[in-house]
Amino acid sequence: MDNIFLKLRQLPKAKGALGLLGVLGTVALAGASISPLFAQVDFGSFANKARQAEAKTNMSNMREAEKAYYAGKGKFTASIAQLGIQPDTQNYHYRVALPKGKGIPRVMMTAQAKRFDTRSYTSAVFVFSSNNKPVFVAGTCETNPPSTKPPVMPTAPKNASGQIRCPSGSHLI
Repeated sequence: MDNIFLKLRQLPKAKGALGLLGVLGTVALAGASISPLFAQVDFGSFANKARQAEAKTNMSNMREAEKAYYAGKGKFTASIAQLGIQPDTQNYHYRVALPKGKGIPRVMMTAQAKRFDTRSYTSAVFVFSSNNKPVFVAGTCETNPPSTKPPVMPTAPKNASGQIRCPSGSHLI
């Protein structure tokens, strides 16, 4: 690209139409060499990032709402309406589940992508007790490749200072 602009500066100062045609031809060549750069931009990836930003924001809001609900009531809710999230959007299906079993109190929230080229998410909140007060450990797992299937329930940390572990095929964000 530098060579084209150097050529523009080195053009003889011709008068009339021939000089103008020479400049216009050089500018057209410059445009032709620059336009492939813009043709390679994947605008679909921008749309996917916007869709995924919706899910990440909603997952974060759901995690915080579950923590507040637990702090006030001593339990999690399986009602997505109580979390203030719309269960279905144009891009995602959102769900809340209270996994059965004994052990650490926990809740799982999922954002299932409706498009095959968009990532899905699973968030989890685990509760540990410290001085009779809840200590929350939470995180969100994102599918490695785009997927319409959210990750399964992440593994709880061993203690309140640990971090959740995402299942195979996903990573912690």
